[in-house]
Amino acid sequence: MESSSNDVQATDRNALVLYGSETGNAQDIAEDLGRAVERPIPDDEPLPPRFVLSIDGTKGVTSSMSSTSSEDPPSTLLPIEEASEAIIQSTSRVTPTDHWQDVRLFSMDMDEPAEPLLPGATLIVYPKNFKTDVQALIDQMGWQDQADQPVHATKVPKELGWCTKLEVCTLRDLLTHGLDITAVPRRGFLEKLFFLTANAEQQERLKELIDPSGSQDFYDYTTRPRRTILEILGDFPSVKIPPSSAVDVFPVIRGREFSIANSPSRLAVPDEQITHNQPPQIRIEILAAMVEYRTIIRKPRVGLCSRYLKSLAAGARINIGIKQGSGMQRLLTRPVIAVATGTGIAPIRMLHQARAKATGSTPPGEMLLFFGCRSRKVDYYFADEWRRAANGLTVIPVFSRDADVLIDMAKTVQLGGQDEPPPTAGMPVPPSLSASTAGLDTSETGMLRRRDAGKNYVQHHIRRHAYKVAAMIRGGAAVCVCGSSGTMPKAVRLALEDALVAGGLCASAAEAQEYLTTRVEIWQETW
Repeated sequence: MESSSNDVQATDRNALVLYGSETGNAQDIAEDLGRAVERPIPDDEPLPPRFVLSIDGTKGVTSSMSSTSSEDPPSTLLPIEEASEAIIQSTSRVTPTDHWQDVRLFSMDMDEPAEPLLPGATLIVYPKNFKTDVQALIDQMGWQDQADQPVHATKVPKELGWCTKLEVCTLRDLLTHGLDITAVPRRGFLEKLFFLTANAEQQERLKELIDPSGSQDFYDYTTRPRRTILEILGDFPSVKIPPSSAVDVFPVIRGREFSIANSPSRLAVPDEQITHNQPPQIRIEILAAMVEYRTIIRKPRVGLCSRYLKSLAAGARINIGIKQGSGMQRLLTRPVIAVATGTGIAPIRMLHQARAKATGSTPPGEMLLFFGCRSRKVDYYFADEWRRAANGLTVIPVFSRDADVLIDMAKTVQLGGQDEPPPTAGMPVPPSLSASTAGLDTSETGMLRRRDAGKNYVQHHIRRHAYKVAAMIRGGAAVCVCGSSGTMPKAVRLALEDALVAGGLCASAAEAQEYLTTRVEIWQETW
């Protein structure tokens, strides 16, 4: 088939969109933006598909990749590039069953990688859809006759590269292992649905939702209630997506990253394993908070990866990826001030274990850990290990919801055999309250400090131990901050600035800001 000049222009148009994100959503948005600026045709016409499937209905061969006798996702492992196989050894809930948040510790074994895992390494989990959700979509779209027939594609997203390596890949396989049918969609998905319905009323509603001037309407319909793709298709029953367009219409499932929570060591190898020349194994742990909540429409929500992880039992085989650590490697021997909240303790635990195992003529420097959690009885993860702290580690637990450990502003605190000198009211005066920083108390920093008033967070204890913090930084300590990417990192940095002034290392907040920026190595892992 010959291409028209317009087709050639459409093919030649391209755009480079740079993106970066702590949450992983930026890649999806960047791809939508890139596609939008490439658009060579009017907005009232659909874009040509990037990916098209051909369905072979003549063969009597079907795939077993998605077959399962249970409602859980199939255990079949896909040939994912750079992925490894891991065997789940244990899954244990580490928060009380009556606590609102379900946090679990997963332990799994895998072949030892060629390069040792460095502190800060992450493990990638590749989740799958559940059988009932896949079948619901197939039924709604009327794909019963095509779902289990082989499909072919000359081009697929890189995340679906595994399907081209299979002898047989079906539409059901793609829906189960590769397409995120329970995601909260972006506007681009609804734009595609607009062109796939002949119902005037539903098309008009979709037009309202995709109109850039109706951003609040789109937010109220999708993002705020976390309405999923499956639910939206139920709201627009006239939409019929051609099976050949499935890969082009639905977003792909992306791997989810989790900080590795231990410094893996080689496992003892059984005699029979040595006989068969099997590679050595290591055990990896991850600490994962299950994403479960209710929205304004009162429907319970469970994240795709959380639901998948909860379905795994001991003995399950899964695909995983490994992303090597880098920044923390330099912290194996030098003094470290670590600040962690919630599951952010995972990479700090890996760093501490790696430091304990480090070999060399110089022992690791001192490590001071501020660990923020809600309660000692609820989410003080790895509590027994911190109580037995050794190898130069001092742990300062911070329980924000335990009434008996709220900050007593009039007390001094003993740390490392020394009492903190008691400044005014037993507490270092925050720089924002002094003349030295009057001109630097911006609306944002002022708001953060005011929001902290009367509470018990890690930043309060950084200020409370200002003299110790300043002394360690004077001695070349690096700073690690791990946990929530909300206001916590900014609040911690403000507290460090306050501590440098109150501890006598800097004369003003301006000097403290410059000192932290130019002379202190700060490693941050937040999400």
